[in-house]
Amino acid sequence: MGQLPRRQLVVLAAGAVLAGVFVALPAGTAVAAPNVLNADRSVTRSCFASLLPAGAAGADRREFTSTVDGLIQARLKPGTGAEGDWDLAVFDKATGGVVAASAALRSREVAESFVKKGQQLVVQACRYSGSARTVQLGVDFLALTPQGTSTQTTPTQTTPTQTTPTQTTPTQTTPTQTTPTQTTPTQTTPTQTTPTQTTPTQTTPAQLVRVETPTRADKNRLNTLGLDVTEKGDATSVEVVLADGKDRKTLSDAGFKSSVVEADLSAKSVQDAATDRAYAAKTPSSALPSGRTTYRHLYDYEFEIKELARKYPNLVSAFTMPESTWEGRDVVGLEIATDVRNTSDGKPVDFTMGVHHAREWPAGEHAMEWAYELINGYYHDNTIRGLVGRTRNIIVPIINPDGFDISREAEPKGDFSTFDYEMKRKNCNVNDSPPQYATGVCKADPAGRLRGTDPNRNYAGFWGGGGAETAWSGDTFRGSAPFSEPETRNVRWLVSSRQVTNLMTLHTVAALVLRVPGIADTRPPLDEPAYKALGDKMASRNAYTSEPSWMLYDTTGTTEDWSYWATGGWGFTIEVGGNGFHGPYADSVVAEYEGLAPAAGAGKGGNRQAFLDFLGNTADPAQHSTLIGSAPKGYQLKLHKTFQTPSSPVVQPDGSTKPPIYNTDDLNSTLTTTGGRFAWSVNPSTRPYVAGRYGRDPQGPVQPGYAVANPAGVPPINQNYPADTTAESFAFHVDGLPKADNGKLSVNINWKNPTTDWDLFVYDAAGNLVTSSANGGTTSEHAVLFDPPAGDYKAVVVNYDQTDPAVVDDWTGDVSFASPIPTTYGPKEAYQLTCTSPKGKLVGVADVYADRGQTVDVGEVCTRSAHAQKQRASGGTR
Repeated sequence: MGQLPRRQLVVLAAGAVLAGVFVALPAGTAVAAPNVLNADRSVTRSCFASLLPAGAAGADRREFTSTVDGLIQARLKPGTGAEGDWDLAVFDKATGGVVAASAALRSREVAESFVKKGQQLVVQACRYSGSARTVQLGVDFLALTPQGTSTQTTPTQTTPTQTTPTQTTPTQTTPTQTTPTQTTPTQTTPTQTTPTQTTPTQTTPAQLVRVETPTRADKNRLNTLGLDVTEKGDATSVEVVLADGKDRKTLSDAGFKSSVVEADLSAKSVQDAATDRAYAAKTPSSALPSGRTTYRHLYDYEFEIKELARKYPNLVSAFTMPESTWEGRDVVGLEIATDVRNTSDGKPVDFTMGVHHAREWPAGEHAMEWAYELINGYYHDNTIRGLVGRTRNIIVPIINPDGFDISREAEPKGDFSTFDYEMKRKNCNVNDSPPQYATGVCKADPAGRLRGTDPNRNYAGFWGGGGAETAWSGDTFRGSAPFSEPETRNVRWLVSSRQVTNLMTLHTVAALVLRVPGIADTRPPLDEPAYKALGDKMASRNAYTSEPSWMLYDTTGTTEDWSYWATGGWGFTIEVGGNGFHGPYADSVVAEYEGLAPAAGAGKGGNRQAFLDFLGNTADPAQHSTLIGSAPKGYQLKLHKTFQTPSSPVVQPDGSTKPPIYNTDDLNSTLTTTGGRFAWSVNPSTRPYVAGRYGRDPQGPVQPGYAVANPAGVPPINQNYPADTTAESFAFHVDGLPKADNGKLSVNINWKNPTTDWDLFVYDAAGNLVTSSANGGTTSEHAVLFDPPAGDYKAVVVNYDQTDPAVVDDWTGDVSFASPIPTTYGPKEAYQLTCTSPKGKLVGVADVYADRGQTVDVGEVCTRSAHAQKQRASGGTR
């Protein structure tokens, strides 16, 4: 056997230095002799739990000596013939400790982590199941160099050591964190297009601050600053990460007031890791369904998923999503149901997923514990057994395995600098980065954690609008197009091919139960009363806040803003509470899931009971639609719908917009009949996007609008409001019933030149700020308040800047009102229902209309569909 194939992912010229981050060694760096591993039989065991002796049954190994301070990247791919399931692990030979591992469901594995030059390593491959006796191994070493160093790298050839080692029993399964010494570069503000490449002197550590945002306009303006805005906030504030002095200046220059929540995030990260180690050391088993006491690694998730499927073959099935990630990792999940392999049995589907965002580790833990909850409960709890029997449950704990693996294996740093991989949020797409940052593996690249796309801004739902960044380096970068990412296309595939009546996507750390819509200008759906009631019920269990997503701030391209509007299946984001994106395990996972102190849901059931309530909703026929009828055994029914939905007007990097683009959705789900009568749980045939919008009827006339007088004189320029109260103002009154019913108030000011800047703030009679508008680069401000209470108000107008202070560009203004918008209804849509015989012949077709909670009898669709449809349409026989 010859040299290992060279990884195209890391091809670079010899001696190249990429921003001082890493140097990839050229061809000939790693050699296996041979690169084909063999095992005569499979053994169902963990490959990463221990370093097996040479010649152990079901395993093969190669030994290497690292030639670099940097990374080892080991990969498996199938050999010839059947694929089977092989796993991979890299061990430190001296200690037996696992360095990296991968345990997905096939033979396509990626194990990657940090190593030191001269470190002796054993790469172990294990045949878990299947008939494949061989697998191909590839190994690369990638050198990391200090930031800014110009080092010439001489290509070296690394060959496996041919000695047979004595087996060493490992003392732990945690990868060794042998990260080479590296200076910390300045974090780039995400609105920029290039990370800063100078080494700063940072006197103030990264901080978490609470920014005052009393109005939705403030929240949306905060989102335009390119800061790391968290999903944690309330009606008057949002928490923001300030990585450095540049971030602090950006916030200050924008006029926002803030208070410190966490003074040193780096120290907190190190302390949290220590707290987790102490908790695991003193806690043999937690209250969680699995008894887990520590955060899982990616390989833990993968191995546990297939072990659950092996142990409970009639209840649990493991599967691989159709698309691998940018770095070649499989995305795996599990399905839980009675007769689990009969996926087209017509039961309603509950889909739970975690870790769209890499650093949000508790999201994956809660999803995985929910799987254990259902399995344990099926055997030991009659209520859960009944719910599992009436539903199908799909769980994908890690939607973004590339990003999660990087964050989970990084050293606890927490300073949010460019190369703080622990705090990576996005995936590993390189295609939108400038060429100088589009090289290298994701765990060590020139742009650090800034490279990639935010998967939860990449779905088609209102994609391209506000609440997502257009700059490639932004933490909420939306991607080049809707569904440009394999991670989001995987979710689309699953939702589009199954009747997912209930979808839950888990995030951290805001303690929220969020429902659609993500942007305030999209009126709530017709389902709003029932939608709110379901969210409120879950929030009563975990003591989170239940609200529409836009109340935190506008977001577009999110999971449920696509899934719900396109399919009608209930969709929620639950922001798991806690202290930090991945706070101490005992608090962020154990307490929040089980409803124990110090969680807000202590004594109320926690997320465990919220998830059970959601599953109860899945099982309730009143919450979806049901098709009934009869068909011969073995015939296949198919529901189909194809449609286009426009995106938002697409915001451009310069702030302008282009027309919406249209996304095509193709929904196809199947039911395999067992003979005789059938019942099929489906989503309503009319998708919510066209069904209509929820509203209320006016109870009185709208108040007439009127112009307002500009007070005499011009106040001086003031860029420090409200600390400096210099401004001018005018008063106005809002009428109430029975005189007027106002659904919307808008205070408006206008001027001539966009380089002039007036700001507008509106206060009620008690002095509370109720709405504001403080944009830049415009010729107007509009402060909007929905359903304004009757009473007296004051508008304050601040002279923020003038094109020419010597020639004042003054404002004119008015107050306008609008009536409440009544509920509106759109057209009805149908599914196309077809029936195909076991030989593949189309034998029946019908259009089916079904509303939420409705049961529709489609009759003998496989034998009399055309006749039955005409009979229903005419009200009689023909």
